[in-house]
Amino acid sequence: MSSPAAAQMQAPIWRDPWACAIGAIAAAVFVVAGAGGPTWLDSGELIAAARELGGIHPPGHPAWLSIAAAVEWLPFGPQAARLAWLSALAAGVSVALVVRIARLVLGPAGWTATGSMWSGAAGLSLLASGSLWAVATRAEVYTLTLATGLWSLDAALRAGNSCGSDGKPTATTAPALAEVAVAIALGLTNHHYITLFTLPALVVAGWPALRPLVRTHRRLLAALVGAAAA
Repeated sequence: MSSPAAAQMQAPIWRDPWACAIGAIAAAVFVVAGAGGPTWLDSGELIAAARELGGIHPPGHPAWLSIAAAVEWLPFGPQAARLAWLSALAAGVSVALVVRIARLVLGPAGWTATGSMWSGAAGLSLLASGSLWAVATRAEVYTLTLATGLWSLDAALRAGNSCGSDGKPTATTAPALAEVAVAIALGLTNHHYITLFTLPALVVAGWPALRPLVRTHRRLLAALVGAAAA
């Protein structure tokens, strides 16, 4: 794990200029296309709740509401437009994470010119998704849900890649696993239904890093799984 590509496979996304550049382009596109006021479905309810620090329909989305309250600090733009920009920013982060995950799945080849092209195409495919446009251009919780889910998958892949050839954890394994835990926690406090569906993928992606923990801390992991299920 000493090659430049191997080091990149363990580095967090903000050290990947290619993924960040495509994500920034996506965020800018969604900001320009964002709604200037309340739109359809839950948009009006979310805008009102964020403005008054109130509650909304189940599951409540406390993480989104807590972050949405911060748009009050922006010195320009209508309240509803700022919340649409929040959705656009989370959508841009999601696009960047898709680029990054594609590079990780490709392995060392992901950092070649061809790998960069294919990973960029993966991110641009998400950018072109009608489903993403429907939630990235208005006040909505789902782009944050998508971003936290992809962040946890990215961190799980990095945790798995960080293990040495002998399967033992390295210095970067624990920080990557900690990122997985933070991303899952944020996802659970935003939209726990969707976050729970990501857990099997995270176990598969991070299994090389989880295997030593399963062997040595079975009871603790069983307790954590039981607490999460409860």
